[in-house]
Amino acid sequence: RVRAQLAARIEESIGAHPAVGYVLGVAAGATHRLTQSDWDLLRQTGTTHLLAISGLHIAMVAAPFLLLAPVLGRVHAGVVPALLAAAVYAALAGFAVSTVRALVMLLAAALIGLCRRRVEGRDLLGAAALAVLALNPLQVVSVSFWLSFVAVAWLFVASTDADTACRQAPASLLAVLGCRAFAAARGLVRTQAVLSLGLAPLTLVFFG
Repeated sequence: RVRAQLAARIEESIGAHPAVGYVLGVAAGATHRLTQSDWDLLRQTGTTHLLAISGLHIAMVAAPFLLLAPVLGRVHAGVVPALLAAAVYAALAGFAVSTVRALVMLLAAALIGLCRRRVEGRDLLGAAALAVLALNPLQVVSVSFWLSFVAVAWLFVASTDADTACRQAPASLLAVLGCRAFAAARGLVRTQAVLSLGLAPLTLVFFG
């Protein structure tokens, strides 16, 4: 009911604006106002994932609360509010596979942080997959399940530790900033290339 009321208020506020379908999709996971031409445009531009509430959106909701820590003077002060905010947003999105995965991983990361433990990303991803399947075993035949977990797995493959070259760069501020900017740009290109190639087989299988 809350989700329906939120969607109704958004529709009432925005009215006939062309963006109403996109706002509803991101805010409440409601895509009923998107037309076939909207979906065609999203597919042609490779941006359909922006309308599927996932880890990116959950992180954007949780992150501001994590910034409370330095304000309140406590390292983990923002963890509980961040988890609650992420859970509420995931509920508004209908607890889709991608949101449940993000919630489980966020919870696991929070617990690991509170316990001051270091865990490999692949172990965290595996634990999240087991938790999602424990909640609903039939998700193993869901397209979104495979796209979600395979995409995150490829992100782990694409990610590396901080570039050691930047640590060995000359001590001047300009040199350090230039090195970091180059490393960030290279990392972005590498990540996009790995994701594009890694997800290509699943994209062909599921969507032709």
